[in-house]
Amino acid sequence: LTQTEKTKMDTSLVTFVVPARNAERTISACVKSILRQGTHLAELIIIDDASTDNTIQVATEAADNDSRLRILQLTTHSGIAAALNAGLKATKTPYFARLDADDICLAD
Repeated sequence: LTQTEKTKMDTSLVTFVVPARNAERTISACVKSILRQGTHLAELIIIDDASTDNTIQVATEAADNDSRLRILQLTTHSGIAAALNAGLKATKTPYFARLDADDICLAD
């Protein structure tokens, strides 16, 4: 991370953690709704639980090169608990919010 990114992480409060498996139909709305959140959003971590569809591609396109998106890929289907644990281990902020891939987040 650059110093600017580290500073941004330090001053941002919340990481959104979203486990996803075969969620290509819903992940776009989820990603867009999270990235519309205010300045307290540090990053969005999507944990792909070995999807067999286009979940990762759809999520990446929905983020439109937003640097706050990070995708973790599990190589074997491990279940929602394992995906969430992987996401929580990857957070760098004091707070996190957890959403499912078919949820949307309303504006601040």
